[in-house]
Formats: sequence, structure tokens, C-alpha cells
Amino acid sequence: MKRSHGMKWWATAAVVLGGAVGALAACNLVVDSGSYHVGDVDGSMATITGEAGPTGVDGTAGDGGTVVGTSEAASEAGPPATCGSTALPTTPAFQQLVSACVLAVSCDIGYFVVNISTCITYDYIHAFSSLLPLANIQSCADYYTDEGSSITSPASCTSTIATSDEGSCNINSNVGTTCYYSSGYSNTVTNCDTLGGTCTVYYTDDDDQNEAAGCLLESCSDTDSDQHCDSLGRIYTCISGNAYGGACPTASQCGSINGAVNCYYQTPSCTTPGATCSSGTLSICAASPVSSGAADEVVNYNCGNSGLQCVLDDGGSSGQCLSPGCTESNGDGEGGVQGCTEGCNSGTGVITFCVGGVPGTYDCMANGFTSGCSSDFLPGTSTPIAYCYY
Repeated sequence: MKRSHGMKWWATAAVVLGGAVGALAACNLVVDSGSYHVGDVDGSMATITGEAGPTGVDGTAGDGGTVVGTSEAASEAGPPATCGSTALPTTPAFQQLVSACVLAVSCDIGYFVVNISTCITYDYIHAFSSLLPLANIQSCADYYTDEGSSITSPASCTSTIATSDEGSCNINSNVGTTCYYSSGYSNTVTNCDTLGGTCTVYYTDDDDQNEAAGCLLESCSDTDSDQHCDSLGRIYTCISGNAYGGACPTASQCGSINGAVNCYYQTPSCTTPGATCSSGTLSICAASPVSSGAADEVVNYNCGNSGLQCVLDDGGSSGQCLSPGCTESNGDGEGGVQGCTEGCNSGTGVITFCVGGVPGTYDCMANGFTSGCSSDFLPGTSTPIAYCYY
């Protein structure tokens, strides 16, 4: 199952880490194929399993996983740790961070702003106020409540004879559902009361064969298929003279960076550009490249929440969250880690993610996603992104 590239926007960070986010460090841990595992080189293993996990917006939520077993860090004594020799945390807080990041990536109707590995490594959800409601989600139903859109379970699209994509709107709730019967995308649901506008069914191709349901904002005259900002700060794509889109998430604004229009997170202003490490938190102050952004903004990434260390680059302008013994030079520069790259085992439905140089796995089917997992690249990048789907 694929993600829809059309009619999708997401808020992204204006201040970013230096180098390739997610190109962190090499690792040499043993990973097995259970529900969610973090393994140490000595064979000790922590396992997280779930019961009736995440569901669509019309389903019920599971427990999101339960910690079983123990895991000991290899670097508690003896020589300095080598990259990948320190196991990931097994605390309930870390367990929830993993679950929230997997769900944020998997339930998003297009592509979440970062992949699972980066989301966990930098505790991305807590770094931006717009994302804080996602910190405790347990299902795609929770994601839909917070964000106004989500992939949805097969129960929402049950036709056995349809050969083209179909959109429908519930006029009472102003909610639209798109069933991708022909194009292979994940089925989606969109709440136009949350995003703004009126739910409308429109054609997505010149042959008037495939439909979608989106939020109609106003008329427009743009002749391209790019994203634009309207006078109210909403983001939209112009299709056949109609603007389909919605409001940017809270604490973000519609703007452009080098001509690329998107919703960009807004963070507190700062006065001294550069990076600092304090109590396990990486703080980066940098000029906002957004056309309408502040002069300088600061983003705080809590490395300690994932059991990682804050490491500054040589110039002190940026930094990374790394496992003990790992260095920034270990990254492969392509959104992965040497020996540890985010991906999906389609045969088992198990996702592998990498946290500061340490691998872990998440079993999609054990946590309620009926069809397992898939993988792709974040649009316009070579950064791999894996996700669960129905």
C-alpha cells in the first residue's frame, strides 16, 4: 500500500539539524522479529508486544504495547562503549514514544515530516507544540482526532467491484472519505470542520474516472499543481479552479523556503545562533529561512528521552543525539545509519528503526495493522521511511 502524494501537506521545522537528520551512527546490535525489540550484543533482549493495537478512525484502540523482559547496557562498566553497544530504554515513557512515532508516521495520509528513526531519536513530537497532542496517541483514531485526517481501516471502503477511486462526503459531519480502489493508496478520511472548508468530491484525473474527497476552501486561478498560501494563511492546491486544502496546524504558518510552500512550525525566538547541550537536551538556534518567519528561532531536542547523548559538531553550529560511542562521522549521509537503516520486512510485517545508532523493531500486525508494513522515501529526499498499513 502506498501513500497519496496528492492533496497532502504537513508542517515541518524551519530550524533543522546540520547535515542529514537521521544519518546518525553505525550499529552492531542483534535484532529479532518480535513485536518491538531492542537487543544488546550479549543477547539480552527487551520486547514490547501489543494486543489489538492501532485501528482506523472507526475502530477501537489497543494498549499500544507492553514491556516484557529486561535489557542491560553493555557500557555500565569496563572499557568505553562502542557504537551500538548500549541498549535502548525499556521504560513506559520510551515505549509510548516509540508507539506515538510509529502511529504518527503510519496514520498520516501522506508522509509525516520525519521518519520513525528521527522521530524517536530526537523526540520530535515533544520538540514542537503543534505535535504535543500526538504524544499519547494509541491509535489512528486518536491521530484523526488531533490532526483532522488519517488513513482509515478497510471497514470504511468495502466495495468489491469498484475499479476506480471513489470519494464521498457526509454532509452532516462535513467529513470526507476517499477509497483508493484503483491506485493502491491507503484509504483516507478528512474532517473539514477541523481543517476548514466544505467537504467536496472532485475528480483527480482528466478522464473523470477517479474521485477524491477534500476540503473546498475557495476558488483559485493557479494553473500549476503546487501548494500555495491563501490570504488567510491556509495552504491549498488548485484543482479545476477550486482550492482544496486547509488550515495549517497550531503554532505553524504557511510560508515558503526557497520557493517551497508548506506549513512551517514556529518556535521561540533566540538571540545567539549556534547549538548547545544541556542536561541531555540539544538546543539549536538558527535563522528561520521561512519567508515570513522570525529572525532566529530555537528548537529543543531531548536526547535523554531515548537514552542518548547530546553531541555537538566541530563548529558548534549544530549537533546530534547519539548513542554512547557513536560519532557524527558514522552516518551514511542518506537518512540511514551504516549497518542500521529504517525499513520494512514485508514478509513479516516488521519495521526496523534506528535510534542514535541502535536498532529496534516494531511488529505492525501484532499491533493491529492488518496488512503489515511498507516503505518509501520522504518526498524529494533519499531518506527512507517505513510505516504500517491496513
